[in-house]
Amino acid sequence: LVLTAAHVVASARDIRVQMLARPGASPEKYVARVVAVVHDCDLALLEVLNSKCFEGAEPMPLLRPQEILPLQSRVQVMGFPLGGEYLSITEGVLSRIEVVDYSHSRRQCLA
Repeated sequence: LVLTAAHVVASARDIRVQMLARPGASPEKYVARVVAVVHDCDLALLEVLNSKCFEGAEPMPLLRPQEILPLQSRVQVMGFPLGGEYLSITEGVLSRIEVVDYSHSRRQCLA
């Protein structure tokens, strides 16, 4: 499964997933389908239809419901900013957790 932003798949008709460049990674784009979308917090869960997509990849550990990542945890965010054609990767530490209005839904959620 792949976790992404709901606004990325909201109007999509054809969804494909490509793994980050790493030794031995395929440049192929794999077909995926939407499993769940939560517009309130701008999240979507995708299922990649070909398991070859994940060969050699390590799954990311997920938190249980009601768990929150501790402050100062190392985090990485990946995406294609508005107007960008190439993947942007930002790394840092989690410096605060607060309730904000999400621009995608206009609802309040943790950020």
